[in-house]
Amino acid sequence: MQAELAAALAARLQVVDATQNWQQTGSRAQWAWLARHSATETSAPMSPSEARRWAKLARGLRQRPVVERLLRSARITAAHASVLLTQLDVLDKRVIGSPLNTPEWLAGQEQAFCDLAELTDPLVLQRELGKRLRALAPEPAAEEDRDKVTERKASLTEGFAGMWNLI
Repeated sequence: MQAELAAALAARLQVVDATQNWQQTGSRAQWAWLARHSATETSAPMSPSEARRWAKLARGLRQRPVVERLLRSARITAAHASVLLTQLDVLDKRVIGSPLNTPEWLAGQEQAFCDLAELTDPLVLQRELGKRLRALAPEPAAEEDRDKVTERKASLTEGFAGMWNLI
């Protein structure tokens, strides 16, 4: 039932986004409109972060009909769909300029990702898809790891009573 409600909300948000009805209320973004107008007599409005998450999900589903079908048929949850959309976007970015970057290969990977989503919970899915992405495109993954290490800024200072502080 929850997955069906999530699919219905995502479908409605796609319509609102496509027509940009949210602009008529003075909102600057769909998520802001959603956060403001999601309250009912029995529930509080969505937080801005939750509204952003739903808006992102609705937009992502428009680009990924396989994921959208699974969510609408309640074979996966909204959490699964969010993980799938994020990881499929990462895959797309990692194979740009690669011989793997063909519509057939990408469609096959999308189906494999979706098949895995039906079998596991979202946290395990996130971890397993991360492993799969590293195996499918190891060079971009290694480059991203190097970038993360370079971005880290740490310093070691002497603290109280001979202790050291890592900041």
